[in-house]
Amino acid sequence: NPTDMYITWEPLKGIDWNGPRFRYIVKWRPQHKKTEWNKTEADGPPVVVHETPTFTPYEIKVQSINKVGTGPEPEVYIGYSGEDYPTAYPINVGVLCLNWSTIDVTWSPVPEGSINGHLLGYKIYYWIGHHTEGRSKRHATKLLATVHGDKHRAQISDLKPYKPYNLDVRVYNSKGDGPPSEVIHFNTPEGVPSKPASLHLEYLSDTSVHLVWTPPASPNGILTAYLLQYQPSNKIGRA
Repeated sequence: NPTDMYITWEPLKGIDWNGPRFRYIVKWRPQHKKTEWNKTEADGPPVVVHETPTFTPYEIKVQSINKVGTGPEPEVYIGYSGEDYPTAYPINVGVLCLNWSTIDVTWSPVPEGSINGHLLGYKIYYWIGHHTEGRSKRHATKLLATVHGDKHRAQISDLKPYKPYNLDVRVYNSKGDGPPSEVIHFNTPEGVPSKPASLHLEYLSDTSVHLVWTPPASPNGILTAYLLQYQPSNKIGRA
């Protein structure tokens, strides 16, 4: 829950209780605010503090106590209240085609206060599909490239040539993804075509043959011509 803060610690072993009525005093207060400590007693972890602001730093300390008195003064630790989904999306997303299969993607970082948690990185979703009437295909298969950490640039190298692509960028934390950026549309350049899908040869005479072929399964661009190469061979002859 983004409005709850869970405080936990490693409990002492029974041999270290040193007396009856053993328990813990748990204290917390917002960091950088020298206010009175909030406190409660617990038999063990965790302690859940409700109605805290989302992802806010707190000073926390846990002290042991038994019937005789309190244990040593504990160290102060910094913890955070619950995370929530990021609320902002990256802006200034740009795409540069380096070649037919590789693009360079850049974006501006989101405001720190909109992350609502520890920033884990950015996710780039991209998919093939024509952009029609302001909307891309709903059922296109989306691919994902994950960028770990606070980085604002990435290269993607598994694209297909001569295809219309769509792309968006999102920041994410341990809660999940934030909203997507504006969708960017781009086309990859032409690439080398695959081989013709089939080739059939028919002998017409001792000096001529008839060739028939079908276009390549992946033209990867606009086909402009076919290159026909042949040479004499002593290994192949008519039956």
